[in-house]
Amino acid sequence: MTQRKNNISFLFLFCLMFCISACSQEYYSVNNFGKLTLHNDSSFCFHYWDCGVDSGFYKIKEDTFFFTSNIPAVKFMRINDYKESNYHFNFVSWVEIFDSNGCFKKKKLSKIDTLKNDVKIDSIEFEKGQVLNFSIFGMSRKLLWNTDTIHSCYFEIDLRYGRRIYFENYPLLIRDDYLLPFDEEANEYFRKINGFEFLPMKKGKKNQKYKTYMSGFGPIY
Repeated sequence: MTQRKNNISFLFLFCLMFCISACSQEYYSVNNFGKLTLHNDSSFCFHYWDCGVDSGFYKIKEDTFFFTSNIPAVKFMRINDYKESNYHFNFVSWVEIFDSNGCFKKKKLSKIDTLKNDVKIDSIEFEKGQVLNFSIFGMSRKLLWNTDTIHSCYFEIDLRYGRRIYFENYPLLIRDDYLLPFDEEANEYFRKINGFEFLPMKKGKKNQKYKTYMSGFGPIY
């Protein structure tokens, strides 16, 4: 009986991989916002904000997809690695700080080196679970703080693109023609870093109509 179940599972995964490798697939959110396209080279495109395309790659483990963006929200953080003389800070902006429940706490002025894509924040204490929202040139980059308190740090942030959606090994369960968010911790992280909840998606026809959001204008087709 166990062997039979294993054979069925293997057959299911084989058929799934064959289907994906044979052609791209398009999924649409159940509320008709956003489209997710899976390509046969394990890459994906996700349309949601500003008619743009957020891209990355996916992998499959058993009955679950895992999605990761090509460009993370914040590439990495350095703490006091460089002297001030190594930087050319030519822009200043605000970093908004929210608590773990999403309630606004305060703003902190930051310095930006637009040549190195570096942001510096001085004399500040972050608490674990807080969300940092970097608002730079009208672009938003968010970071969920999951480390100890520090007093001065540098962040490398990609400034080349506008509003994006960020996936970080984000899991979606495969059920018939649906992709279903199921991991509570991953869903909470996605909501905090992107500002909205990822809803189930259903496989649809190629080039099917769907809605997206235009910053400052609201939903559009």
